[in-house]
Amino acid sequence: MISVDNVVAGYRTPGGLLRAVDGVSLQVRDGEILGIAGESGCGKSTLLKLLYGSFSDGLEIFSGSITWRDREGTRTLDVKDFHRHWWSLFSYVPQGSMSAMNMLMKIGAQMIDAGSAHGVIDRTARAARIRSTLAELDLPEEVLGLYPHQLSGGMRQRVLIGLATYVDPEVILADEPTTALDVVVQRQILENLVRLQRARQNSIVIVSHDLGLHYQVADQVAILYAGRLVELGSAQNVLRNPQHPYTRGLVGALPRLGDQLPRQGIDGRPPSLLDLPGGCRFLPRCAKALASCAQAQPALSPVGPGWLAACHRLGECR
Repeated sequence: MISVDNVVAGYRTPGGLLRAVDGVSLQVRDGEILGIAGESGCGKSTLLKLLYGSFSDGLEIFSGSITWRDREGTRTLDVKDFHRHWWSLFSYVPQGSMSAMNMLMKIGAQMIDAGSAHGVIDRTARAARIRSTLAELDLPEEVLGLYPHQLSGGMRQRVLIGLATYVDPEVILADEPTTALDVVVQRQILENLVRLQRARQNSIVIVSHDLGLHYQVADQVAILYAGRLVELGSAQNVLRNPQHPYTRGLVGALPRLGDQLPRQGIDGRPPSLLDLPGGCRFLPRCAKALASCAQAQPALSPVGPGWLAACHRLGECR
């Protein structure tokens, strides 16, 4: 399990500290799928980088902590040590399969290389694991002899998932895993991910702006706005009966099959993370705001069992 405890993280810029993640606390539980959602720039991809322990682009943790504990509770790692366990404990499925793969290596060579680098040395065991992973992802063995550019976008994405999972990590981190794929292929990719997760009982964190994706596959969903966690709970609760005005706006903007009414977007745009408003960060865009909402940031408060939302008017207005 990964525990994120009151983490403030971001980047040092000429304009000051940019807090892309600001005071976020949550848990990635064993055997669960956690979805992270929000508009572009809300901090969801930065949070995923933190969970992966990736600090190569100047990302820093200014305060708070991120730790991983094994299922037996006998081993704990700090986020600064996560990079030593990439692919064995933590694996990453990036968006953009073309840029994430070596275009000059055949798929089979890339899978052998990944396995050899992370402890799958025995050739017989490695070959068996590669074959079983391909079967789980509905990929023919013929792809092993092909280069990435010879595959369709959906097949490349499945290969990426295979590379990330065939050494059997405990946590899979996926950044927009279905971006730029058509809806039929998206569904296939999601079914592959869920089937792998159920078979291996590992944890998955999926970052996506697509609430429909989270509704289909996530056990828990976290909604971020301007670096803050504004709602957290089961996907069924949060997306069927959202409590925060921002979550309601996101859900209200979704198209519905056969719906003749116009979709209602959220007026305005998210604030600059270098020039945040006082009080509630959603205040300038909230139709239900009061003057008191400008005085202090709302804390996460219980809505129900395992369900939190951060709004001064929680329960007052719908």
